[in-house]
Amino acid sequence: MGQGRTVQEGKTRAFLIGDAVHTAILEPEKFPLRYVSAPELDLRTKDGKKTLSDFEKKI
Repeated sequence: MGQGRTVQEGKTRAFLIGDAVHTAILEPEKFPLRYVSAPELDLRTKDGKKTLSDFEKKI
């Protein structure tokens, strides 16, 4: 990710989901600043891998 990227090491999946839900409900103006949605990809193909690489460069 770009500016403001934080590594979520050591946090459980449940914690990360709870944090996202909390932000979406109680701080909706901050949600798009903290979270992105990746496109659906088939990482078994060259096109899928390239699309993911391009997406990661943008964030």
